[in-house]
Amino acid sequence: MRTPTFTLAAPSQHSDRVDPSISPARSDSHLPVDPAVTSATVIPIASGKGGVGKSVFAVGLAAALARLGRKTVLIDLDFGAPNTHSLLGIRNEHPGVGDFLRVRGSDLASLRVETSITDLTFLPGDGHSPLMPSITYAEKLKLGRAIAALPAEFVVLDLGGGSATTTLDLFSMVPRGILLTVPELPTFMNLMAFLRNLVFRRIERGVRGNLFLREYMRNLRGRSIHEETVRVSEILEHVHTEDPVLGERVAEIIRSIRPRLILNFGTDPGELSWLMRAASVVRERLSVQLDSFGFLPIDPELIRAIRQARPVFDTPHDGVAAIAIRRLADRVARLWGTDLENCFERLVADTHLVFEGGGPAAAARRDL
Repeated sequence: MRTPTFTLAAPSQHSDRVDPSISPARSDSHLPVDPAVTSATVIPIASGKGGVGKSVFAVGLAAALARLGRKTVLIDLDFGAPNTHSLLGIRNEHPGVGDFLRVRGSDLASLRVETSITDLTFLPGDGHSPLMPSITYAEKLKLGRAIAALPAEFVVLDLGGGSATTTLDLFSMVPRGILLTVPELPTFMNLMAFLRNLVFRRIERGVRGNLFLREYMRNLRGRSIHEETVRVSEILEHVHTEDPVLGERVAEIIRSIRPRLILNFGTDPGELSWLMRAASVVRERLSVQLDSFGFLPIDPELIRAIRQARPVFDTPHDGVAAIAIRRLADRVARLWGTDLENCFERLVADTHLVFEGGGPAAAARRDL
């Protein structure tokens, strides 16, 4: 069956680079960029809420990729609350993304700040541009084009917590992104809210010219809090009954949403079962497939570094969290643009090796 032209590109070796073929005329289901050659693999990192270690992880992943010899840019895109610079030991005195968006003719690449880590540069957020908790659609387009043109192999986006439309659109810049969470029920509820908002946003932007679907989605958003939440499978069934072609378009949009889930602040490999349950609930209620991609143990040394305002990944160390992030970065470098088979089972085996089968040194030698 022919894939509709508005949908995301099929996964391929380069499918997680900013797609240079996307334009408003061809697709509005994720953030369009100008047709421009880009070699950067863009990795957006989001979470359903703040306080789950997202920025620390973003810094750790970017540092680990750079230490693999991959030219990496880390961008703070937490509009209204930028703080990634503090984790790198950089003072908040440099112009950044906010200045780029506000100043006509500015060049994003020229605003990169050198870090203490070879091959890693940093783009500050909006610390010098107040009142920017959200940005306009035109600014999103400008930012997307500039990110696509950055001279890097990897671009790591530290997005804001929650599910504001700016975060949803930036997360949708590429087919794959990382969702970070912790094994707690309130956090899972926020994760579900993020994914539900992401699904609705992608559907509405993907077929925004269809009056029937627009009215239907508006009615869903206006449902009483006392009414049962509609599952995405029910939405698909209803739309397909009314218009089979439109139903297939919506199904393609939903199939294209495949985030990679990382469990942070882990204390025991048994918590991995939480990932399986989370993926099962998301698949049942939202018809979205999640890939289990990482398990990061809690690391007292990282917590001490943050509390003492020290750079968290300035030098490599052999704590279990640092080992896990380095191994995860290796998987990103080798496998990010491919579909992963049996990812949960492989993650379970690797995590047990770290905790029980020879410790961090043995895990560092094993290829996941």
